[in-house]
Amino acid sequence: MPEAWPSKGVALCLVVRRSDDPNPCPFLMDMDAISLDELGHTSERHVTIHGLDSAREAAHDVARLCPLLESLRLQQSTIASFRDLGYGLERLRVLHAARCAVTDLDGLASLGVLEELYLPINDVADCAALALHETLQVVDFESNRIADCDSIVALGTCPRLCCLTLHGNPVAGDDSYAQLVADHIPQLEIL
Repeated sequence: MPEAWPSKGVALCLVVRRSDDPNPCPFLMDMDAISLDELGHTSERHVTIHGLDSAREAAHDVARLCPLLESLRLQQSTIASFRDLGYGLERLRVLHAARCAVTDLDGLASLGVLEELYLPINDVADCAALALHETLQVVDFESNRIADCDSIVALGTCPRLCCLTLHGNPVAGDDSYAQLVADHIPQLEIL
């Protein structure tokens, strides 16, 4: 099983700010929150970003400013497309983007060493874009809009996939769902 998100220590907390808004997240004042502009280059491997809107912010700066990034947690963010994160996240192994208005998975194929993908409570309807991802081990799509069984079958091409969460998706209500998953993703240990 892949390594879990660090349980000890504090991950660096970034707040992406618009230049006209001195503090868009006042509840973070007690945290060591800094903007991407204030960050500069860092050797941090585990980063949390609050309030990123990839349609309006320079999301591609994450890779440039955090070249050693291994785990990225996006909170209270809006991710129009994972392509907005740009290139350069070749070390990223863990990606959390819960409640980030994610609708598609375009751009995730470029994350060649991604092992864990957590996208609960989003609007993803098709997960076929993850097909043939060789390093993916854990996928969490809880409470999304996945309704097509063929989309799930495509995950069977991920040879290391051992944990899949689809609870709260329309496909999980299908009577043949569990058998379909077992037939097409035989290496799966947890559903």
